[in-house]
Amino acid sequence: MRAELLSALRDVARLEALHNTELLDSPQEERFDRYTSLATRLLGTPAALISLVDDRRQFFKSQVGLAEPWASRRGTPLSHSFCKHAVASREEFVVNDARSHPLVRDNLAIDELGVQAYAGIPLEVGGQTIGAFCTVDSEPHKWTEAELEVMRTLASSVSAEIELTSTRRELQEHRAMIHAITESSLDVIVTADAAGNVVFANKALESVFRRAPEALLGQPIALLMPERYRAAHEARIARVSAGATPSFVGKVLEISGLRADGSEFPIELSISFWMGRAGGFYTAMIRDATERTRTMRKLRQAEEELSLTFDCAPIGMALAALDGHWLRVNDAFCAITGYSRDALLASDSQSITHPDDLEADLALVKQLLAGEIPSYQLQKRYVHRDGHTVWISLSVALVHGDEDTSSFFVAQVQDITERLELEQQIRQASLVDELTGLQNRRGFMLLAEQQLCTSGRYARPLVVLFADLNGMKAINDELGHEQGDRVLVDMAEVLRTTFRGADILARLGGDEFVILAEGDVAFAELAKSRLQENVRRHNETAGRPYTLSVAVGCALYDAAHAKSLAELLSSADKLMYDAKRKLRVDRGSVSQG
Repeated sequence: MRAELLSALRDVARLEALHNTELLDSPQEERFDRYTSLATRLLGTPAALISLVDDRRQFFKSQVGLAEPWASRRGTPLSHSFCKHAVASREEFVVNDARSHPLVRDNLAIDELGVQAYAGIPLEVGGQTIGAFCTVDSEPHKWTEAELEVMRTLASSVSAEIELTSTRRELQEHRAMIHAITESSLDVIVTADAAGNVVFANKALESVFRRAPEALLGQPIALLMPERYRAAHEARIARVSAGATPSFVGKVLEISGLRADGSEFPIELSISFWMGRAGGFYTAMIRDATERTRTMRKLRQAEEELSLTFDCAPIGMALAALDGHWLRVNDAFCAITGYSRDALLASDSQSITHPDDLEADLALVKQLLAGEIPSYQLQKRYVHRDGHTVWISLSVALVHGDEDTSSFFVAQVQDITERLELEQQIRQASLVDELTGLQNRRGFMLLAEQQLCTSGRYARPLVVLFADLNGMKAINDELGHEQGDRVLVDMAEVLRTTFRGADILARLGGDEFVILAEGDVAFAELAKSRLQENVRRHNETAGRPYTLSVAVGCALYDAAHAKSLAELLSSADKLMYDAKRKLRVDRGSVSQG
């Protein structure tokens, strides 16, 4: 088979159009057989075919006059096809004497089907040639123009029949699709005629309005609305019937619907107006807005509660634009800075930040905006309105808005001036462990008691973590006390890396450490996990003749069920020893790596 012929038969668009007819390998149909029978009677030829040609074979949708076995097979390979030339060329293919025709003289249909003469007219569907309407003679036949015109007329009718079949199938599919959409819709779909009487209602009507769809047919659509709406509804219908343009089309109305039991409920209603053969029709899409209304009410309540929480928070709260301008501040923030709310909203965060702290703060803001960190904490200084310095603990997070809302910063600010001054006093009173630089037992007890009072006053949860180094005796015995001191210093550094600057870190004595931090159960678990991870990272550093190992116990302080500091330390200490036993730590192991 010539390459150009095969290429034309394999055209993707042509094959798609052919398969879309769904006629390949389909049963014979009387409506197509009429055309082939008529062709043989009008032309006096022994056989006529409606041949559909793909890239491998020809299939006879209808045939009259073929001998067996071809009549039963209803097709042949392309090696026996004359129709392929009409399809590939998209032109009439006429053969008066097949044995002398250069394109078909070697075709197997000459001997096996007895084809001596052939006239084929292409069948066009959707702009693509899918086959041919043809007649054949077992003797050489000189086809006249009158005979060919008959074939053209019949071929045109066959093509129209195929197009009509496709159109009917598409219409059925379209109707089935519309039916599936309307019946599966959770929204009510109701169509009423120009007088406002219902001609269609989908299944959702029963679940939303508690009415059977068939019971509403022929009834006024006004039955779905409370009495107080009906007069206005009827007036609108009358205006449209008089020729006015429907003003309610294309709008979403929020009104009340009326169930069969007389109860009202919120609905969202949108109406379209369209013209049919019988006049104008209204189609209403109705959505039960009960849940949305309830959700919006809860959302408004949540927003009010959030606003109350923000405004009445005991710590400073502020929202800032990406350029640092204040968007919202609470009373506590105003008290910390000394400025009024209006004065702050007219300024920005940079204007009240101490000049020496501005660079570090802006560097963290840059990291936050770049997505390198999710949030940051920082101790820095504000310049109070009266000029004195206020030390604060600042926590900042970036809130990403939706498409209609810009991103902004949310900041939590605590005045830690007094605490820092107290810490300074503690350091001056020699309440810091000289070896590690952490609080010693006395310094810890003093700071922790104050923190318990503050947390009790503001109902903030606290976490006490008791940490004990494993294997210290072996390290001291085998490596010497100088290395033992190095272990304690390293452990202190790990604690500083793990916990926040506002947390209280202390060495109680020997190899025992304690941490007091604001946080709940989730924070405690995260802190323990982070501590063990930082210990592991420390141990990966080469060049140390020992390996850090630590057991941790944790106790929680809840202002509603307050415990004394001694009770918290005792609980954490007990849990630490429980953890030590569970982990079966070998306290005598020393890494010599």
